[in-house]
Amino acid sequence: MPLLAMLQAGESPGWIGPAVAFSLVVISLASLLTAVFCLVIARRASQQARMVSETLEHLKTDLAPAFRTLAELTQDGRETAHVVKAEAVAIAELSSRLRGQVETAAERVRERLANLEALYDVLEEEIEETALDVAAGLRSLRRGAGWFARLRRLLLRGRR
Repeated sequence: MPLLAMLQAGESPGWIGPAVAFSLVVISLASLLTAVFCLVIARRASQQARMVSETLEHLKTDLAPAFRTLAELTQDGRETAHVVKAEAVAIAELSSRLRGQVETAAERVRERLANLEALYDVLEEEIEETALDVAAGLRSLRRGAGWFARLRRLLLRGRR
């Protein structure tokens, strides 16, 4: 006869009570063991969390100066970038102004050289003309000196 039918009939076998009690003890022990394991795991997790928290605090205290220094370096880098940018703009403006001045000066030098070349040409012509005039004058003087020498000889012979 099945067990359910026996229980409905009012008869209970003698082994059911101790089996139920033994089952309850096993279930209680399993629950107690599970609770102990949960407590051990929770305690270890709490210790690990405390260690992680302490490590994070140490890292926070160790990294705080580094972060401050990094922030200062970043600020210095920004300031340096602004200074370099301003200097680059100033150099570009100066270069532009100087380029215009150099071009103007180069044009003036070209004009002066052209004037100097024209002056040289005029001086060369004048010197050539003067040299020709001097040569002609010397030739005339030599011819005149020849007449003067003849005249002198004639005059000096007459005194003797």
